[in-house]
Amino acid sequence: MNNIIKIICFVFAAVFIMATIINLTAKDRLYYLYFDSGVYEYLQSSPKTAEIKEGNYVLYGKYGGEQILWRCVNEDGLTLQSEYILDFAAYGDSSDYESSNVKLLLESKMSETKSEAYIPSENQLSQISVSERKKQPTAKAAAECETSFFFVRKNCWYWTSSGVGTNHLNVTTVTQNGGFYKTPATDELVGVCPAIKLENKWVTVISGDGTKDTPYVIQRG
Repeated sequence: MNNIIKIICFVFAAVFIMATIINLTAKDRLYYLYFDSGVYEYLQSSPKTAEIKEGNYVLYGKYGGEQILWRCVNEDGLTLQSEYILDFAAYGDSSDYESSNVKLLLESKMSETKSEAYIPSENQLSQISVSERKKQPTAKAAAECETSFFFVRKNCWYWTSSGVGTNHLNVTTVTQNGGFYKTPATDELVGVCPAIKLENKWVTVISGDGTKDTPYVIQRG
């Protein structure tokens, strides 16, 4: 029994050392192999009108200079949620969304979206399935996240805009399994996964067919 315990401890120690080395020396290269880059190349074609429907994918706007892939999450075709977690950051010092650090991040890093980006509430996210709520970060977001052992799980936690009852220090998050749980607003390892509201579900696209591999590319205003 003692030998078995020694072997188990040795294995865990070896994994810990290896993970630490990778995290410190090769994290960027590893994460770009492990996670989707979120970068799409496309050939522009003649503009056409398309109706955005639930389940369609749309390439539109940028976050910190990187493309954003959205997925339509409702039947009216107007609400799009980022397919990926775009960043990791503390929510702020409290659960107040209007004064939160996450809201400031969206205002400073989002560009080229015609509608203001926002973090959906727990109630809004509860309208979509558990499997659809599960989110992975982009490779860039993963590489820039300051934590060890991050690569062992693809799905990560991300913020909602909902506080937790009367406790102004906690915010509801979506867990890696797609459920909801409370997290301190100061936690810097929770993801940022925004949504936008289109003005019209009929849009002008210059490329793509609405699938994840070839998303609609919305023509810039």
